[in-house]
Amino acid sequence: MPMHDYLWTRYADLQLRCCNSPQLDDHAWGLERALDHLLSSIENGSIPGTPQQLDSVIDRAIESGARLHRSRALGLRTWSQVDEQLTAVSIEAEIEIGRLSEKLKPIDAQMLGAVGLGYSDREIADRVSSTPNAVRTRISRLRTKLAGIAACTRLGAENIRALSTPH
Repeated sequence: MPMHDYLWTRYADLQLRCCNSPQLDDHAWGLERALDHLLSSIENGSIPGTPQQLDSVIDRAIESGARLHRSRALGLRTWSQVDEQLTAVSIEAEIEIGRLSEKLKPIDAQMLGAVGLGYSDREIADRVSSTPNAVRTRISRLRTKLAGIAACTRLGAENIRALSTPH
């Protein structure tokens, strides 16, 4: 069998193995890696000379792809653990911030956002063409205003919960 035909036979075999894989595990990712490697070999013209060399390259690509997937999956499991309760709290906080921002002038919302990002009064003053003392006073008044609005909202929410709870 000519090398070109053997290459496409191996490619079809790998595709079939990949399609028949019952789950998407490390080996399946390795098969995908081998398929990609074969296509890039054809594109670059760097096809191995003998069927044995091609099989060796395919096996190495499968092992490499599986190892790479295991490594990435471990990194994701290690570094991207999400606390669902924290996520729910964050979403609720984002909704509350959006609701409170609607009650502010755009410049006030911009200033409070800059405070939240850690900008100094001087930097905020430069952005809004004001003085640091004026910014400090305005932010203090905005915090007091928003604290009152938030307190009323919490009291209202607690009253609604109390009324909807069966006695």
